[in-house]
Amino acid sequence: MRLKKIVAAVAAVILVSGYVSIDTAAETVSTSDRAPYASCTYWTELSSETSRKVVSMKPLYEVDRVINSSDMSAVNMADMEDIYCSAGGYIYILDSKIPAIVVLDSDYKYVRTITELKKADGESVSFQGATGLFVTQEEQIYICGTESACVWVTDETGTILDVLTLPDSDIIPENFNYAPIKVAVDEKGYVYVLSDGSYYGAILYSPNNEFLGFYGANTVASTASQVFQNIWNRLFVNDVKKAASVKSLPYQFTDLDVGKDNFIYTATGMTTADATGQIKILNPAGKDVSGAENVNFSDTEVIQYVENMWLPQDLSELAADGDFIYVLDSKNGKIYLYDIESNLLGAFGGGTTYGDVQGTFKNPIAIALNGEDVLVCDKAKCSVTVYGITEYGVLVKDCQSKILNSRYAEAKEGWEEVLRQDSNSQLAYRGLGKAYFREGDYQTSMEYAKIGADRETYSESYKYVRKEIISKNFFWAFPLVILLIGLLVGSFFYIKKKEIQLIKNDAIRHWLSSLVHPFDAFRAIRENGKGSVALGTVLVAALYISSVLKSTKGGFIYTYFDTANFNALFVLVQTVGIVLLWTVVNWAVCTLLSGIGKMKQIYIVITYSLTPLIISNVLYLIFTNVLYENEAEFLGIMVAIFWIYTLFMLMAGSIKIHDIGFGRFAATSLLTVLGIGIVIFLIFLLFLLVQQVGSFLLTIFYEIIYR
Repeated sequence: MRLKKIVAAVAAVILVSGYVSIDTAAETVSTSDRAPYASCTYWTELSSETSRKVVSMKPLYEVDRVINSSDMSAVNMADMEDIYCSAGGYIYILDSKIPAIVVLDSDYKYVRTITELKKADGESVSFQGATGLFVTQEEQIYICGTESACVWVTDETGTILDVLTLPDSDIIPENFNYAPIKVAVDEKGYVYVLSDGSYYGAILYSPNNEFLGFYGANTVASTASQVFQNIWNRLFVNDVKKAASVKSLPYQFTDLDVGKDNFIYTATGMTTADATGQIKILNPAGKDVSGAENVNFSDTEVIQYVENMWLPQDLSELAADGDFIYVLDSKNGKIYLYDIESNLLGAFGGGTTYGDVQGTFKNPIAIALNGEDVLVCDKAKCSVTVYGITEYGVLVKDCQSKILNSRYAEAKEGWEEVLRQDSNSQLAYRGLGKAYFREGDYQTSMEYAKIGADRETYSESYKYVRKEIISKNFFWAFPLVILLIGLLVGSFFYIKKKEIQLIKNDAIRHWLSSLVHPFDAFRAIRENGKGSVALGTVLVAALYISSVLKSTKGGFIYTYFDTANFNALFVLVQTVGIVLLWTVVNWAVCTLLSGIGKMKQIYIVITYSLTPLIISNVLYLIFTNVLYENEAEFLGIMVAIFWIYTLFMLMAGSIKIHDIGFGRFAATSLLTVLGIGIVIFLIFLLFLLVQQVGSFLLTIFYEIIYR
């Protein structure tokens, strides 16, 4: 009866427990409240390095002008496909339907139009169906003839200098479809061509236009289930079934550009919401050196349900500019500004198929950079939107460039100005953390690094803060520690010699003995009625409290805690809820399988077995607030050891109170875990049913009132 009262009391606590949350410095913006062209950025949340939330920000870019087809030339453009700004200051806009290439100067004034290509003998060649172009420093134009299966190389007037066709090579599959969609040329003259539907990477040509092979293909990430499936197929699946199976192929590149140090920047386009590494920086060997293989560039905030269909994200276009990468989401019209270390500076633009507001799009198809201006080509509207950088944008880019080049102190004043203008800049907090670290103000560096979720800088600063604390207090703290150790050792031997009994409470002594002699202590529970339900309940409460403190008060370097997201109820279910479920379900399972343990005995065993976890939580709480990152490699090992000992105690207790062997213990434990899963599922169904019934009754109530 006493145990049932305790179970009921704990269940009541679970029902009334709520969330623990406070407001944060960043202002979260809901999708419904945000205008389609509003500027925003994302904060890395303290609860996870991969979890982000959208916040408003002062604009980095604003619409400077919109250039319509009628503003460009006498040609009535109908199907814009690509845009490119050359190093010489000219802007090339490709229309695939007319076809035409309209050339503007750097001030967006009309220069000329190319409507056909000319061979050396004067014969005209149509480039209708072309989808991509690139212009070198010498103003040579590379045009992707997608429908013509070639890449034309012309001078600035459209005279053909060379034609790149499908290479004749053994490494190219026989069924390879050569349909160039994007092309880029580095400063040394190497040509990179993307072919539609090809997952082999870019086709690489030498400066002499000789085929060199495929370059920098995406790869398919191997999961544990995929590895197991491959092993299974090799051992047990016949050739017929293998041929009919679906192969996982890597995503193809959708765009590429030549960036800093002649590296090739690539975009992967439409991928899954949990994909990573959609933006890559490839070195001359075709290896990704961005360090972003685990970075998820997707933005779930922009995925909307429009006209009876989900509008996904498609990071299909990009433009590289020194330390920065501009990425265009062609499905939602947003432009994301990243640096080369994958830090997001901000996002702007929008549209979601309508694009009636200036600065938004109906079908954005390409992006280019004209100095600091960002140009986005809208295929549906046949227009080019020009975003001009704001003073605030210049300030943020300048500060971040200094950070990327390790000029932290120089960026300090700029970051302070950024925060004066916009307190929602997490990059500013990170930059100031690095700046104060370089100046030697480690305490202030830790404060800014914590706000900026920069655990690396925080750890480096804490190393020096701890060193200073130790040096100031060593001469009195060290002798005190030695004295305390001596007193403890002396007291231990004195107590043992005099046979003094410090703990006289039998229940506590039995609990402590279970840590050292679990088999004997748990046998005494069944044979002699030892063990205390009240003490077990205290241990459950201690586990809950220590788990909350571990999650909320652990060292910042190791603890991913955000007051806005922390859920005390979830921790309660993880601790108290699991203990109660194990007690009830294990009793039911073991009763069916001839186990003789009573519910009270099961409860005592599992609660006593929690003691190592409680100790682990306390030690983790202490060590994470004392050690910095490089010193705490043993923390994982420590936690694992305590978990193993907890399971060992649970095994010993279950074997003794049910009077079973290890095999039956393993079977009953597995059935208990499955039973807990079933109970949780039924509780979830019950919750949904109650919710629906409540909604139904509320509807009836409103109908009665208003009628």
